[in-house]
Amino acid sequence: MDSVGTVTAGQWQRILDRARTTGLFAGVSARRYPSDPQTFFGFQRALRAIPNRYPLPPPLSLVAVTGFLA
Repeated sequence: MDSVGTVTAGQWQRILDRARTTGLFAGVSARRYPSDPQTFFGFQRALRAIPNRYPLPPPLSLVAVTGFLA
């Protein structure tokens, strides 16, 4: 649905065009945006399809978290 302040697909495309490597819409049809209900499902699939670039770090210990919060 179009709402006040909604960014158009063209505006998003101009931002994506500035990407250093690849700028793509993730799980949304630029032609159907912003009224593409598939977005809510396709976005999750698109994110899972992106290969991991770096391994996840190990979880922080409780001591490290409490030290940070202190």
